[in-house]
Amino acid sequence: MQGFFEHYKKHVDITISHKYEFILQMSLEWDDDKLYLSQTRQIDKLIEKHNLKDSKQTFKTTMEAKLNIMAGPKDDLPDVPYAQLVCALLFIARCTRPDILFSVTLLCRYLANNTAEHFKAAMGVLTYIDCTMDFKLVYKITPDVQHLEILTDSEWEGDKETGRFTAGGVIFLYGNPVTWFCQKQGDVSLSTSEAEYKTQT
Repeated sequence: MQGFFEHYKKHVDITISHKYEFILQMSLEWDDDKLYLSQTRQIDKLIEKHNLKDSKQTFKTTMEAKLNIMAGPKDDLPDVPYAQLVCALLFIARCTRPDILFSVTLLCRYLANNTAEHFKAAMGVLTYIDCTMDFKLVYKITPDVQHLEILTDSEWEGDKETGRFTAGGVIFLYGNPVTWFCQKQGDVSLSTSEAEYKTQT
């Protein structure tokens, strides 16, 4: 790799830094033994695209509790950029904002049969991350923490249409979150214990 850079510098003026500021639309902030990840630039673009720049709304949660949204007709979709917005939110949720992952994955189930209520909920998630723009993932050196830790949780009969439950979890390495997930399971559980067991296996 060093030979590549030496050859490249003969033709182009480049500066090589070992502390990158951006990668995959994520902002990297370095502070001694800590690293902060955020996606404020991408969130700003989404807010501007969906005309929320001057919005006075404030949201303290990603979605209304027990929000009851049902699938709409596939042949009568509203003329709104629902899929584009939800998929952009999913990228943010998977990279730096695990706090919105449940809401976004729920909305992803209706890409082909959404309604105006779904788009309203998606705009609510966007408003929430606008209000919490300063939230960042923090990675730090923690040598005394367990090497690997997995935290999971699940609900029971969360989907009123199918009776299936949604499971979620976070995997930590040396005390830092490395990945997180949230997904509806493929079958129906008969108890909360069964739902919890399936989540961990």
